[in-house]
Amino acid sequence: MKLRRWQHECVELALSKYSLGDNAFFVHATPGAGKTNMAAALAAELINKNLIDHVICFSPSTAVSNSIKETFERILNRGMNGMLGDIGAVYTYQYLSTGQSKRFDILLSSRVFVVFDEIHHASGDNDACSGQVILATVL
Repeated sequence: MKLRRWQHECVELALSKYSLGDNAFFVHATPGAGKTNMAAALAAELINKNLIDHVICFSPSTAVSNSIKETFERILNRGMNGMLGDIGAVYTYQYLSTGQSKRFDILLSSRVFVVFDEIHHASGDNDACSGQVILATVL
C-alpha cells in the first residue's frame, strides 16, 4: 500500500519513538485524512519487525469499528475478530464497561499495539466510557 507523504513520515516518527522506548504516540488529523490506514501500516511495520504480538483497536461505535476492522484486515492480511489465529480485534469503548474486558489480562504478557480512535469519546463522567476504565483495563 502506498502511503501519503504525511502518513509515511508519521509511521517513521512513531517507529523512531518506539525504538527509544516511548510507548505512546498521538496522531491528530482531519476526518478522512487516512489515520486508520496510517495506523494499520504502522501495525504492519511493528509486526514485520517482530515488535508486537497483537493489535487491539477501540472506537466509539460499531460502524466505526467495522470500518477499522476492514482496513486493518486488508492491510495486515490477518483477521481482526479476536479469534484464535487472528492478529487482533476491534471493540467499541462501551465494550470496556461490560466486564468482558478482563479477557485482556492474558495480553499482559504479550506485546500489544493499541489504537484508540476518537479517544475523546472515552472521556467525561459516564463510567461506561471513562478514560479511567481504559487506563485501568488496557494500559
